[in-house]
Amino acid sequence: MDTTRTERIRLGIFLLICLGLAIGFTVFIAQQQLSKHKTDYYTIFSESVIGLSIDAKVKLNGIEVGNVTDIYIDSTNLDNVVVRFNVREDTPIKTGTRAQMTHGISLTGQKDLVLSGGRVGEQDIPEGGYVPAAPNAITQVLGKAGNSVERIERIFEQLNKILSDENAQAISNTLKNLEKTSENTSKLSRNAQKPMQEIEAAATSLHKTLDDVEQAQIAKKLETNLVLLQEKLDVIDTKSLNDNLVSALESVNHLSQRADLALYNNQGRLSEVLDQLNAVLSNLNDFSQKIKQNPSALIRSEAPAGR
Repeated sequence: MDTTRTERIRLGIFLLICLGLAIGFTVFIAQQQLSKHKTDYYTIFSESVIGLSIDAKVKLNGIEVGNVTDIYIDSTNLDNVVVRFNVREDTPIKTGTRAQMTHGISLTGQKDLVLSGGRVGEQDIPEGGYVPAAPNAITQVLGKAGNSVERIERIFEQLNKILSDENAQAISNTLKNLEKTSENTSKLSRNAQKPMQEIEAAATSLHKTLDDVEQAQIAKKLETNLVLLQEKLDVIDTKSLNDNLVSALESVNHLSQRADLALYNNQGRLSEVLDQLNAVLSNLNDFSQKIKQNPSALIRSEAPAGR
């Protein structure tokens, strides 16, 4: 179907309006980007920056603050790589801030520039200033591994020198000499055991002899004490002791006989004395009964029976 002239004019006007809107939107975005003032800095890496490219993201504590603007080799030191980047004007870049690349394995292999560190009290790095690069942990580990490998290689070289044919022969001779020395030492120890056994036997014999001597001395002392006891017993006059004992027994016998005779001769008198004692006791008993019945009798006598 053919379009009319009016429709073609309307279509052209619509396209012009869309083109004008697109141009206006582009200008607006460009102005917004240009209105954001950014501060330039640079850092230097002494390692490979593979994976880091221009327009790579710059992050501070995980927040995107800028982009990488240029990467080139340092003309004064070919081992160094200069990386220039810019950040937003309000980004705090302090003297304690350090720059490093993201490390690890990613699907794209692209790396970002990461800023970290810095304190509030520190001074700001001026625009266009140098931000020191932080040491890469993987590089440090690989460097330490390389140093370890070099050391191991040196150790193996030293071992090869030590285990050369001449040194091996010398070590073998030394081991043989040590073996002979150990055999001689073993023989000496076996030979030394015999005198030690003899000394031990002599010590045992001496100990036994001392025990015998000590027992002999004890027996001698006992014999001496028995002799002294016998001498003291001999000094005592047993005969006179027996005579005195017999005379004492006879005196006791005579005394008992006299006591029996005195009791026999005075038997009558003793009976009278006992009768009198019984009468006195009877009177005392009667008197005590009267006193109990009439205590006033002690202070007055009884009234006469009649006139």
